[in-house]
Amino acid sequence: MSRLLETYGTGRKIRKLVIYLSVIAVVGMSAAAKLLAEGTFPKTSTVLLYALLGLIGQHLQVAFPQGNFITLGDPVAFTALWCFGIPSSLLVLVPASLIQFFTKKRGLLNCLFNAGQFALATLASGTAVNLLRRLPGSDTGLASIMMVMAMIAVFDAANDAFVAGAVAIDQELLWSDIFHRIAFVDRKNSLVLWYFVNISGVLLATYMGQTGTLFVFVGVFALWAQLLFERELARKSHEAQTDVLTGLLNVRYLEDWMGNEFPKIAGEERKCSLVFVDVDGLKEVNDTYGHDAGDALLVHLAGVLRSVTRSEDRVIRYGGDEFILICHKTDLTEATGIGQRVLEAIKKTPLVHEGRNLTYGVSVGVASFPRHTALGRDLVRMADKAMYLAKKHGGNMVYTADSL
Repeated sequence: MSRLLETYGTGRKIRKLVIYLSVIAVVGMSAAAKLLAEGTFPKTSTVLLYALLGLIGQHLQVAFPQGNFITLGDPVAFTALWCFGIPSSLLVLVPASLIQFFTKKRGLLNCLFNAGQFALATLASGTAVNLLRRLPGSDTGLASIMMVMAMIAVFDAANDAFVAGAVAIDQELLWSDIFHRIAFVDRKNSLVLWYFVNISGVLLATYMGQTGTLFVFVGVFALWAQLLFERELARKSHEAQTDVLTGLLNVRYLEDWMGNEFPKIAGEERKCSLVFVDVDGLKEVNDTYGHDAGDALLVHLAGVLRSVTRSEDRVIRYGGDEFILICHKTDLTEATGIGQRVLEAIKKTPLVHEGRNLTYGVSVGVASFPRHTALGRDLVRMADKAMYLAKKHGGNMVYTADSL
C-alpha cells in the first residue's frame, strides 16, 4: 500500500484522501500538459540545465534542527518562472516530483499529487506576476524586487494550501489550523532564510544569467554539505560519549564535562551536585542468574535514574555498576533528596527478568559545589567516598560528603 499511497496521519480517511489527491493530480497534470504543449522555451541548453538542477535540487534539502528545511531546487524553479515563464518552471518541478517514486520510494499517488500541486501553484504564481508586470512602473528595480516577493509568496501560499488540504483530511483536523502550522509555525526558524535565498537566486539570475543561478545553487549546496558534515560529526560525538548497554552518557562525557563545563559553573559560582550510585548485589545476580540478568538489571536501573532526574541533569554510567548523576543548580539538600528518590523508585519499580523478580539495592553518595570542593575531579572523588560510606553501613542508603 505504501508504494501507492503514503498517509499523512491517522489513515482513517483513506478513501476521501485518495479522491482529494487524485483530483489535484489530474487537474494539475492536465494544466501542466496543456501549458507545456503550447508554451515557448529558451534554448535547449538552458532548458536542460534548469531541468537537471531541478532534479538534483528537489532531492537535496538543507535541514535545520527544528525539522524544517530549504530545498535546493526552489530557487531554480522560481528563477525559471521569473526569467522564462510558467512552462520552463514546470520542467523544473514536475519531473523532479514524479521521479521521486523511484528515487525516494514515495507513494505513486503522492508523487502525482505533488506534481499536480506544483503545477497549479506555478500557474497561480506565474499568472500573478504576469498581471503585476502590466502595472505602471513595474520595470523599476524596487518594483522588480516586490514582484519577485509576490511571485514567491503566491506560490508558497497555494502550495501550502494544497498540502494542508491533504493533511487536514487524513488527520481529521481543521484546514485552517493545518495551513497555519505548515505555512508559519513549522517554518518560523527558516521562513526568512527561505525567502532570502529564493529572492536572491531570482535577482542574481536576472542580472547574471545562468551564472547567477549556478552561484546560488552552489552556495545552498555548500550550506547543505556543511550541515550534513556537522550532523555526522555530532552523531559520531554522541556515539563516542554514549554507553552501548544502557544508552546513558559514559565516562568520556564526564571527562569532557569536567574539562569544559565545570570550569564555567565554577566561574559563574552556580550550584552543582553529583550523586554517585553503586549497585548492591550485582555480583550475586550475575552468579545466580547469569550475566544477561546482570545486564538487564543495569538497563533497568538506567531507566530508574532517568525517571528521577530533570531534563537539565545528566545521567552517566561511570563504569561497571557505578553511575553518576550531574545535578545542575542543585545544592546538597536538593541532591540528597534526589538520592532518596532513587531509593524509593527502586522499591516501587521491581525488576522482573525471565519471570523472576531480581532483588538489588544501591548505595548513594552526594557531594556539592561549592560546599565541598572547587574542583570537578575532587567532586567526583568525594561523592565516590560518600557512596562507600553508605555501602559500608549496609547499603540502600544515602551519605553525603559532610560525613567524610
